[in-house]
Formats: sequence, structure tokens, C-alpha cells
Amino acid sequence: MALLLSGCASKPLPPTSKLVQSETITSANSSQITIEAWNELETDFNRPTDNQLRYVTQGDTSKVVALKTLQFVTMMFTTGGQATGFTKSDLKGTEVKGLANPSVAYLMPRVSEILKTEMDKHPAKKYPDAVKISPYTWKLIYKNLAAGDDNYELIMTTALSRATQDKDGKSLYTSIVCGSTASTPQYTLPQWRANSYAKVTEVTQQILDDCITQFTNKSPSYLL
Repeated sequence: MALLLSGCASKPLPPTSKLVQSETITSANSSQITIEAWNELETDFNRPTDNQLRYVTQGDTSKVVALKTLQFVTMMFTTGGQATGFTKSDLKGTEVKGLANPSVAYLMPRVSEILKTEMDKHPAKKYPDAVKISPYTWKLIYKNLAAGDDNYELIMTTALSRATQDKDGKSLYTSIVCGSTASTPQYTLPQWRANSYAKVTEVTQQILDDCITQFTNKSPSYLL
């Protein structure tokens, strides 16, 4: 029995991310570095990358509230346990087929050119650890549950990071997290959907352009 329990306890956890794209770039002075794109995977404790646009409505929350209420009542009369809570950000919502998250396609070639320019400022070198592009969230979420506010927010999060070591073996980690802010425009869901989600495309590009600006300013730190 002890051996069986030991075997169960040592079972490895499932992976939470996977490599989806990799490109090794070479600058004019023959320096090299790899850029990788990683997606989050869905597990019991990890939400997957939004590879397609999603939208979460008040109705999605109402359905979950009803389910959680039923779970709570059931537990009160059976195990006495408690139902877990949630926020609207936890909801999957509805996937918009054909509207792919542009983070990797937009950022990779631009990050590549920035790194090439920065590498040429240093002696030729093959950098051992990759710069990672990690898209996380890309969805429209209602702003308020109460009636009277029909606006939806575009929630987007993408990270650019590199973990490496200096010559003495000290760990170095550089990262920026790009995404929507409190000043990101808000519209009603029909306005976001109009003209094949034109406003989503426009605002998303603004977010990614800001990400490029941040990366350009911090690019020397990625080559330490």
C-alpha cells in the first residue's frame, strides 16, 4: 500500500505550456539568438492561451452563478463543503471562429529586427537562451453586470521574456507584459463586432505597437 501511495504521489504534473514556433535570427555581425512563441495549455489549474478572440457576456456569468448556487445547495445537504468562487475573467465565453490572436505573427518579425540591430552594437556572439513571446488573454468582456452599461472591454495580455545566466552563473530574467489598460477604448458589443470586428483589429494593433515600443526601449536588457 505504501509503495502504491508513493507511486501516485510522484506522478508528474501535466505540462502547462508548449512551444509553437521557433526562429533563430542572425545579425549583420553574425550574432545569433532564438525567438520562441509559447502557448499556455489548459489544465485543472491553468487556463489556455486565447488563440481565437473570445467574448464573455452577462449571460455567461448568469449561467455560472446559477450553477454555483445549485452546487452550494447540493453540498450543504450532502458533504457540507463549499463551492468555489469565480470572476468574469475566469469565464471562457464564446470563441469567434476565424479571428486569430495576432500577437505572435505581429511581434515576431518586429522583435527580430530590433534584436538584430541591438546585437550589432555588441561583439559577435551566439546567445544561448531564447527570447519568448507568450500570448495569454485576448477577449471582450462586459464592463458591468448591472443594466445601464453596455460597454465591453478588450482584455489582452502578451509577455516578452528571456531567462538566462551571466558569466558567473547568476540568474537573469528580463520581461515586459504588454496589454490593455484602463485607457484602452471601450465599445458596445455590436460596435466591436461591426465591419468584421474592425475596432478589435484597430485597438489590438495599438496595444501591440505599444508593446514594440516597450521592447525597443528595453532591448539592451534582453542581451545581457
